[in-house]
Amino acid sequence: MVPPILTAAATASSFPHGKSVLTIRPFSSKVDSSNLSELCKDVWDGTDYLPKVAPLFEADPSCDFIIMEDEEGTMVAAGNRRNFDKEGSIIWIEAVRVSTQFKGRGFATVLMKELICRSRNNGTLEILSCTVQENHAMHKVFGRVEMNLINTVEWLDFAAMTSLPGWASTDVDRNADNLLRALGVEHLISDDVKMDSWLGVESEEELKELLLIIKSEGGIGELPGLGKLLWSSEHLTESLKKGLVLRKAHIEPSASAVVALVKDSAIQSLKSKYVCSIAATNTRDFESALWHVCADQFTVDLEHNNPAFTVAFDGSITVTPALMNSLPVQKDNPFVIYKRKL
Repeated sequence: MVPPILTAAATASSFPHGKSVLTIRPFSSKVDSSNLSELCKDVWDGTDYLPKVAPLFEADPSCDFIIMEDEEGTMVAAGNRRNFDKEGSIIWIEAVRVSTQFKGRGFATVLMKELICRSRNNGTLEILSCTVQENHAMHKVFGRVEMNLINTVEWLDFAAMTSLPGWASTDVDRNADNLLRALGVEHLISDDVKMDSWLGVESEEELKELLLIIKSEGGIGELPGLGKLLWSSEHLTESLKKGLVLRKAHIEPSASAVVALVKDSAIQSLKSKYVCSIAATNTRDFESALWHVCADQFTVDLEHNNPAFTVAFDGSITVTPALMNSLPVQKDNPFVIYKRKL
């Protein structure tokens, strides 16, 4: 089942905002690329992924990528919404950006309200989005549009990972070891955890059922990614076909844990574009998942036998201090997931 096409305004619409007259229209890579790069130049210390993936948003029928301009034609803000599920009942809002010179004037709130309004008109039942813990301004925006914090996603520091031998995309002369070996922490995984078994997930329907069990146990109930939850996509379908989505072989029928290796085209600094996504609710399952995907017999199935992939995991997992302190986790700056029902 292909995600439904989003119904979006094909032409521009203008409205007053304070002393300004704002225009919201679809992004066009032919005329807007340079202005978008200027808009994003200060994001993530100049390494923002958005200018590179904007043409993909534009071409994707499940996306509605829009920009906001002032009366002089200056790009003030941009943002995208996409179908999160195959039914089109959930919308993911992402890549909300406001020009540095226009921050603090309510433009992000206006843009979010527009994206939510369009989603409501499409019959959407639920809105999801996220930001990092340190982005206090975006937390306020989510509050203004009645979105509620539901969970967090932990992720690894890219600067720390690119410093590992052979991990950086520019480090072409050295081979990368898997994460646990590169960090020298394999000994922190107990022998009984190393013996756990994992089985392939056969379909998105099976995956959805497993994630619902995880949600009932206190987890997010979705696959965590980098700045997002993983939606139905070609990359996820590819991972399912390759056997890169696995469930733990639990004895208890009610228990569940999932680990998936899914590509993220926004990754540029690491040799691998895969994200190891761990959905679970307890320490053992987290350690078991990490050990399994780092095993040599598993990484052989990845492109170029490359284990230099990053990790994102459900913030509901309480990782043992010894392992948590040894992993290059973004300290005190997880991705924070927000939700609003319409």
